Formats: sequence, structure tokens, C-alpha cells
Amino acid sequence: MAIRISTAEARKKLANIVNRVAFGKESIILTRRGEELADLVSMDELKLIEYIEDLIGTWPK
Repeated sequence: MAIRISTAEARKKLANIVNRVAFGKESIILTRRGEELADLVSMDELKLIEYIEDLIGTWPK
């Protein structure tokens, strides 16, 4: 399950958040005023997402 953190808090703890995502393999959702804005994922997760997108793009119709 992804952790949710406000953009204000993320600015204060950016180095820690980057380490948690990169090395702890956590997904962190950034929020502003309670609204989800973005999801920070590790490079491994991003590569997997891109791989899946490529597979879906070549899926027979």
C-alpha cells in the first residue's frame, strides 16, 4: 500500500522520501489539500510499468 504525504511535508523531507522510494521500494503518493497529485515510484517499478505498457501497445486487437 502506498504512503500518502503532502507536498509541503515532502519538501521538508525530500532526501528521506527519495531514499524510501529508491532503496526501500516504497511508493509514495503526493497530495495537496487532500487531492492526490503524483506517485513517486522506484526506477524498477517504472521500468515494469513501461514494459507492461509496451506489451499492451502490441496486444492484438
